[in-house]
Amino acid sequence: MRWGDLIVRFPPGEIFESSPDPAQARRNWETLSQSVERGGGDLHVYSDRRPRSEAERGGIPQGIDDKALAYVLGLAWPISRFVLSEPAKVLSAFIPSGAAPVWRDRIDAGLGAIAKKPAAEKMEALQVLRQVLTIEILARELMGQLAQREVEEAITLAADALVEEALRVYRGPGMSEKDFFILAMGKFGAAEMTYESDLDLIFLHNTDNGEQVIRSAQRFIRDISTLGPSGLLYAVDADLRPHGRGGVLVISQEGFLKYHRESTELWEKQALIKARILAKSQISNFKSQISGMVYEKREPSGVFRKVHEMKLLVEKNYAPIGSSFVDLKFGRGGTMDIEFLSQAGQLAFGHEHPELRTRSTRGAIRALGSIGWLSAGEAESLLEAYDELKKIIGRVRLVEGKAGNQISPSKMNYSALVRASTWPDKPKDGDRFLDRLRQFMLSVRKIYDRKMAE
Repeated sequence: MRWGDLIVRFPPGEIFESSPDPAQARRNWETLSQSVERGGGDLHVYSDRRPRSEAERGGIPQGIDDKALAYVLGLAWPISRFVLSEPAKVLSAFIPSGAAPVWRDRIDAGLGAIAKKPAAEKMEALQVLRQVLTIEILARELMGQLAQREVEEAITLAADALVEEALRVYRGPGMSEKDFFILAMGKFGAAEMTYESDLDLIFLHNTDNGEQVIRSAQRFIRDISTLGPSGLLYAVDADLRPHGRGGVLVISQEGFLKYHRESTELWEKQALIKARILAKSQISNFKSQISGMVYEKREPSGVFRKVHEMKLLVEKNYAPIGSSFVDLKFGRGGTMDIEFLSQAGQLAFGHEHPELRTRSTRGAIRALGSIGWLSAGEAESLLEAYDELKKIIGRVRLVEGKAGNQISPSKMNYSALVRASTWPDKPKDGDRFLDRLRQFMLSVRKIYDRKMAE
């Protein structure tokens, strides 16, 4: 599609009401319309989502989904501002189509252009590409072309490629992938990232020059976490490395494996369930050694007790009982209940059941259902809840422009979250929506409590 083929028209006013900030969305739409008119372009906007035939459109180029665009224009900086500053790069993402893009091809095309740039310009170019990809993924989700799992996979695929491209800049002369590489952890490792997710990672090396790789890692973290004109690339959390913040930033691969062979802390084995190495040359051998440590034979009751104790500690620190806010991740019945429950099952039964040895939370829940530890109804309820909560978390983060998980009754515009919910009978009133959400999370907690007591 040529930029000169687009037409902008002001849509019906009601489409702005489901935007996170209706007033801002209106202002931004006016700004966008004026900028396109000054550029001599056309953007034809339809008020429905049905792709139209050439005859129906009367020769006018396919229009965009105005509801999806209005939603994005009401989001926090930097996404809404990016649409205004770079409309030619992102507006085509809002054109309804039969299928979502092949994300690997889109990413490779973007990286191909960046590869030609000088090293000093690459970081800003990667920030721009990340915003373009984020908006494209969000647009496809808003238009109903991506399920929640597909959103998470696309976001993680983009992170894999952008991080590896950034890391190439910081590898020293003559240093290859096997010399200095990353172990993805948490949501990053499990390919379950949502919008504004940070990167849980561990730096590993196979060189004799530990000081050089530490300096490279420090520069890498500093630069990808620096706020640029298009936002930061990613926030980084490296605290899952051996000995946490007190440990060396970059550890040798053998030192890492030795540490975990000798560690008796169950929570460290639990964290390794999600570990995924980004260096293709190191995957096979490393994966088998990690799996052997994670899926040792254990007494199930001891596993459930220890995992539950850790979960209670997390709740105490992040989502204490009686809080005025609802924490969708750390709170009772949040996504961490589902993750800790599935991980407890993996640690308890993974030695006897290889099908449990997966990084995927959804895959683990299905496998725990297949071996009979979860009933079919429990597994289905947990899978539905995980998708629903992760989707709402994504909206909260986009609305606030940061990696948050909490809904505060006094601060949140619920219309943006109501739209995210897929409940067939979802309440449109904010207070009722919050009550429904609490009840939804309570049903998750009941399953969690029942299974952890076994």
